Amino acid sequence: SKQGNYSLLEGESLEVMTKFGDLDAMVVSSLLSEAAEKVLSEDSSKQECHDAYLGLLDSLRQIKLGADAYFQGARFLSIAISMCGIEPEVDRCVRCGSKKSIVGISGEDGGFVCRDCLRDGDDRFGVPQLREFRLVFLGSKLPTLEPSGEKALLIYLSDYLSRRMGIRLKNTEVLRKI
Repeated sequence: SKQGNYSLLEGESLEVMTKFGDLDAMVVSSLLSEAAEKVLSEDSSKQECHDAYLGLLDSLRQIKLGADAYFQGARFLSIAISMCGIEPEVDRCVRCGSKKSIVGISGEDGGFVCRDCLRDGDDRFGVPQLREFRLVFLGSKLPTLEPSGEKALLIYLSDYLSRRMGIRLKNTEVLRKI
């Protein structure tokens, strides 16, 4: 293209990145590939493309090796969300700044909300789900938490991407059905 990006005319498969026989892993892998395709564009920088595809490759390899597909999917979607510039605030309430009594997430304001600031349109979650949400965005900064691998988190992040950026991932509907 005019921006110096390349189009693939010919290629060969070096490694199969699908974990055959595991429907969940196959659908999550497909969702991640779809997310990478939709988030990146000809306007994406080489560094953004590099980072996105390294993150995608790492998540797909982890799934293939037996890591929890839902957590790996949520981890990659957090990268995609960050690339779109809509990374949520996961350290404090987006409305008042409090670090205590976090009970939900505001899609509208983009992050955690405390009990006092929770509104009707916000999504209320339990502590384990909020920890998991925080874990996928902070990654290695929270080494003591173990992922629970909830499908609901992956679906929520896909819906978050759809609501905030209009990027609708078709494989999310498949996930809802399995």
